[in-house]
Formats: sequence, structure tokens, C-alpha cells
Amino acid sequence: MTYVCLHNGKLRGPDGVSFPYGETNPRFADFLTWLQAGGTLVLVNEPPEPEVPAEIQMWQARAILSRVGLLNNVNQAVATIDNLFIEGAKIR
Repeated sequence: MTYVCLHNGKLRGPDGVSFPYGETNPRFADFLTWLQAGGTLVLVNEPPEPEVPAEIQMWQARAILSRVGLLNNVNQAVATIDNLFIEGAKIR
């Protein structure tokens, strides 16, 4: 079992899940117990994990899709889905 100290002020547990330092965090309490039992913390020299927002605005999604060259593909996929629903409604 290993805990890793990340650059962004978080720890990564043995299950690979990152969590912030904080006495109110149950994962941090488990880490402290493990550390007091003789565990050693591994320091890594890797870039910080990117922060992923829970939600973004539609303009942000379009900008990102455009930047990576996928906006047209997504627009075509959505249009295809819309057409399927419209055609399905006509059949019924």
C-alpha cells in the first residue's frame, strides 16, 4: 500500500484516487493512520493533475471541440440523432 504526494496539494491513495489534505476528509484520516503505523510517503516528480470542472458552458464546449477538430463531427452526430427522432415520430 502506497500513498503518493502530488504537486497540486493532494495525495493519491493506493486505489489511485486523489484527495486533498484536510482533517475533515475521511481519506486523509486513513492516510494519517497508515502513516502513524509506519507507512512512508512517496514523493513523485510528475506534472500536476489537471482540474476537471463538473460542468462547462456550451460556448466552452464548442471552443474546445473546435480547437481539437471535432466540432463538425459532433454537430453531424447530433443532427443524425435529431433526424432519427423526427423520423421515428413520423412513423408512429
